[in-house]
Amino acid sequence: MRNLVISSVLLVLLVQACVIRSIHPFYQPSDLLEKAEIIGTWDIQFKKEPSNNIEENRIDRWVIKPSKSDSKLYEIEMHRKGKPTSNFTVGLFKINGQHYLDFFPEDLLDDDKIEASPLFYLHIQPVHSLARIDFTAGSMEIKWFNEKKLRELFRQNKIKIKHETTGSGGDEEYVLTASTDDLQKFISKYGSAEDAFGGENGIEHQLIKSRP
Repeated sequence: MRNLVISSVLLVLLVQACVIRSIHPFYQPSDLLEKAEIIGTWDIQFKKEPSNNIEENRIDRWVIKPSKSDSKLYEIEMHRKGKPTSNFTVGLFKINGQHYLDFFPEDLLDDDKIEASPLFYLHIQPVHSLARIDFTAGSMEIKWFNEKKLRELFRQNKIKIKHETTGSGGDEEYVLTASTDDLQKFISKYGSAEDAFGGENGIEHQLIKSRP
């Protein structure tokens, strides 16, 4: 049932921050990296948030550990005060010397809630999102790819990558359907663009290693 459920935290990110979404992962299995620095408990400082973000939706702490199902993947528990924990599977990979994270939501809802409205959850399609990550001593900076940049590239006819579009009149939203190979070509070309990650209405997180 895990493939039918999308987390509430991911929905917050998608709706409020307009991150790019993809049906396929942004990495190949052979791309996955193991980096000891990423493991641990991290306190979150929000360097930049969407203008319409709601205080109660803030993520306060992440716990990152190796995945039980694949040693080259990571599990992230996102904790918010007074809210259920959200879980993601994350792949760390590198393109052109830059580290990236691929986020994919894990099962959050218990079987009782799913069984209460199975038709609703059958209509939810989990997706991958992309963030750039930079490492410094005792901290990490994570910036999600901003859909505003993607929309700009489509409108200027600068990219031709397989996707589906919903909405119109300036409120278009995109779901990328391209293969992983084509996604990586896209990252290789635009990954170094500063306005592609974070920026206006984007999400930028500073993660500080939690003290014992």
